Amino acid sequence: GALAAHIVSIWIFAAAYHALIGDGRFGHIAIAADPAAPFANTVHNCFYFSIVNYTSLGYGDMVPHGHLGTLAGLEALTGLVLIAWTASFLFAQMRVGWRIG
Repeated sequence: GALAAHIVSIWIFAAAYHALIGDGRFGHIAIAADPAAPFANTVHNCFYFSIVNYTSLGYGDMVPHGHLGTLAGLEALTGLVLIAWTASFLFAQMRVGWRIG
């Protein structure tokens, strides 16, 4: 259930990126290896970018510009907090269930 909730969160951010990039007023995402290359605003690319931000992997192959950078930072913070909360919750459940400590 927790994994499904994280995936839903990632999809929500991906949909926001897709919509905001399509609008054109909120910035864009550049390809780090070739900043002049256009970013293909596909659902797949936005989902991939969202996963990288949410999990704070930060590969650096896609870089947000404009207001999208703020959204990307908020997503990284959200992912950090929710993943940490999930890990803490699972640890507490295992500790009780396995009678550790």
